[in-house]
Amino acid sequence: MFYLDDARQKYISKLFGDLGKNIMTVAFASYFFEKFPLPVRLIICIIAVILMILGWFVQPVKKGV
Repeated sequence: MFYLDDARQKYISKLFGDLGKNIMTVAFASYFFEKFPLPVRLIICIIAVILMILGWFVQPVKKGV
C-alpha cells in the first residue's frame, strides 16, 4: 500500500472531478457526440460520473474541523 499526502490527494481528487465535469460538458454540448451510437454515449456518461465519484472519494479527510 502507498501513502499519499494531503496535497497530492487534493490534487488527484480535483483532477478526477474536473475530468468528469469536462467529459460531461463536452458530451452534452457537442454535436460530435450526437453521431456516436447510444451505447457509446451512455458509456461516456457513465465514465464521467465514475470519475466525479472517484474525485469525491479520494479527497483527504479534514482534520480539526
